[in-house]
Amino acid sequence: MLYTKEYIQKMIGDLPPLVAVAKGLIPPEALTRTQQLKPGDVDALIDAIVDQSTFLQKITVQKLQELKVDVNVLDIEPRQMVRVPQGKVPADEQLAGIENIGKQYDCKDQQLFFSLKLDVLRNNQNNPKLEGEIENKFSITVGNDILDLAWNGDETSDDPFLKLNNGWLKLAEKYSTEKVGRRTHKVTVAANANLKTTCNELVLAIPDKYAEISTFIFGRKTKLRLIKELGIDASSERYFTGKLEEILGYPVTISTYMPDGAVAFTPITNLAWGVNTNIDMFREFSGRKRAIEYTFDCSMDFEIAINDAFAWATVKEETAGAGAGG
Repeated sequence: MLYTKEYIQKMIGDLPPLVAVAKGLIPPEALTRTQQLKPGDVDALIDAIVDQSTFLQKITVQKLQELKVDVNVLDIEPRQMVRVPQGKVPADEQLAGIENIGKQYDCKDQQLFFSLKLDVLRNNQNNPKLEGEIENKFSITVGNDILDLAWNGDETSDDPFLKLNNGWLKLAEKYSTEKVGRRTHKVTVAANANLKTTCNELVLAIPDKYAEISTFIFGRKTKLRLIKELGIDASSERYFTGKLEEILGYPVTISTYMPDGAVAFTPITNLAWGVNTNIDMFREFSGRKRAIEYTFDCSMDFEIAINDAFAWATVKEETAGAGAGG
């Protein structure tokens, strides 16, 4: 039987389709659909993913029409004010705003598969918020994967997930060999190096014009190491709240999936994520699995907008006795 939109609408009215299936008003086969998401749906999907992550909300996110697109970021160069005499127009180099800084996204395809078991639907047939809850969990899952890939992605990895894209740290390593003024700044430190000293070296590594608008970025375990290193008293409120808002007067941002011991110093908008807006969605019912299966086919890439504005170091923590022979 062909389940047209008109038929489904007649059968369920304003009821969400998944709830209608849960209540038995329409069969699960009626939800089978293959389509390229409409522009409004794509925007809503990307916005929902970003809204679930405080970190993604701070970086540069670009919605791309093509697979290979110039990286355009909100100009983070300082000293943008100029004087233009009356009757004259500003020259191109005097214009601030969105700028192409010579990088290009190279979006690679990747798929996300997930299944929704019929038992889940049946157990939620009286839950009018079911679709919203599923969409919310989907957005959180995708957002977490994006951040994981953004920091740990490595196209040379044997891990099928990590090899999907090069993440920011891998890109920083790649760009560290560019010529002076166009390279990222890798600060090399010894194992168990002092994190406080490392942060100071990161600030000194990049030009002042970028340092003044930069933030320290590291993971939760690194934050705990730094709190211990700072000697924050265990009885203090700061110890219990775990707040670490500034180092050397520069803000601190915690990013969950950043590798332990890695510390970056950069304007946070210097980190860019580009996602192609041609997203295909497949939804079909599997009788054998007794589940509704979803497939999202999309393409994305990550970039560091301005190499000279990115510094990082990795401080490895070695346990006592590590490396001892026997």
